[in-house]
Amino acid sequence: QTIWNDLCSAQAARIAAGSVLELATKVAMGELKNAFALVRPPGHMAERGEAKNGCYFNNVAIAAKYLTTQKLSNRVLIVDWDLEHGNGLQQAFYNDPNVLVINIHRYDNGTFY
Repeated sequence: QTIWNDLCSAQAARIAAGSVLELATKVAMGELKNAFALVRPPGHMAERGEAKNGCYFNNVAIAAKYLTTQKLSNRVLIVDWDLEHGNGLQQAFYNDPNVLVINIHRYDNGTFY
């Protein structure tokens, strides 16, 4: 399901990840009060070393990990609200006590797919 376009995909994925990282850093440093990054590809399904469903880099996971490892934030809350489960986010932070992921997604009694 993940389609790679040699002309645009790599650049778009890097710009999306970099934009989320820059916004999160500016908020953590107090340069911005809040921020909202509406980027494509979204990233929440990308797992370590594997692109999934159009997600190449897990943008929010990269930003959250950066904020906690650089001591810009002690804790991070991620609210992932989408039609599909953000399995990449769950996998990235399942055992991390510094990041809480709340995943809200469509279920439809298991018949969504």
